[in-house]
Amino acid sequence: MNSSNYSKRSIKHKVYIIGAGPGDPELITLKGINTLKKSECVIYDYLVNRDILKYVPITAELINADKVRNRFSDNFTKEQDKLNDLIVKKAKKCKIIIRLKNGDPVIFGRLNEEIEALIKNKIDFEIIPGITAASSAAAFLKVGLTKTKIAPIVSFITGHENPLAKNSEIDFSKLPKKSTLVFYMAVKNLNNIATELIKEGWEKNTPFAIVENVGFQYENKRVGRLKDMKKLFFNIKPPVILLVGDVLNYVVKKK
Repeated sequence: MNSSNYSKRSIKHKVYIIGAGPGDPELITLKGINTLKKSECVIYDYLVNRDILKYVPITAELINADKVRNRFSDNFTKEQDKLNDLIVKKAKKCKIIIRLKNGDPVIFGRLNEEIEALIKNKIDFEIIPGITAASSAAAFLKVGLTKTKIAPIVSFITGHENPLAKNSEIDFSKLPKKSTLVFYMAVKNLNNIATELIKEGWEKNTPFAIVENVGFQYENKRVGRLKDMKKLFFNIKPPVILLVGDVLNYVVKKK
């Protein structure tokens, strides 16, 4: 084997999937920052705070993921495939490529779709976790997601299901009442979620909190009881996260 062939084969290409945290650029981990500083290409989500990109070398290529795929498309699988193909293409070209995701990539981040493409193409990768929106929203509300005897369980649930699916994949009857429910991407289904929970035996006075723009400077909250969801469900724009459960009682009482 000649030296040029050996050199080519010894170069390792790796994809780092990094959680940027929600909104606030100071919420990204130190490991995430240090990895960004070594990047050759960064593919980032639209919700990632642009201040985080200051850690990227000026020689690195920056790609907005939402200019590659249409996140509003009903056929999201097809759109995600476009992004997967781009990640693989760049990973074969660059030694260090970053897939920068909002929040924590392991929670509703389309992570498995992307790593399956990497595994299929035998591309090495590493996941660097981030702070998820649920934790940031709870901190903003100044409340814990769990409490002894009241909420020993926390459930993370998608509030935005496949629009092409005929039936919901969420069985509201199975959601434990002694728990805190966190619905991600729920802006279009807030009223439906409240209706389904009440239908399945949740008390109408169960408290909830809607947090808009989690982690950003213009973060905002709306709190109330399930029975009042319709009254509060107006002029709400994504990104939104919905928290439901008795741990929020004191938040609602002090509003």
